[in-house]
Amino acid sequence: MVSLRAMQAHADQLCRDYEIDWHRSPTRRAYALGEIHEIHAPPVRGAVSYAVVLHETCPRARQVRSAIVSGDIRPAAT
Repeated sequence: MVSLRAMQAHADQLCRDYEIDWHRSPTRRAYALGEIHEIHAPPVRGAVSYAVVLHETCPRARQVRSAIVSGDIRPAAT
């Protein structure tokens, strides 16, 4: 089983990697503003809230991966 700390770290890393501003919402309501790379979602407190954050970050991740594949942008050097 994945630890809560690991889920929180992964969600934070995804937001950094894909340049997403994550506004932690005090409510369970979640949504993404794709045009400005922003999500509003509750903090990761368990598997369900982790899944919510993943769901909200997916469109941006797909957009970035598509641009890399098409050659529009290059991945950052590690």
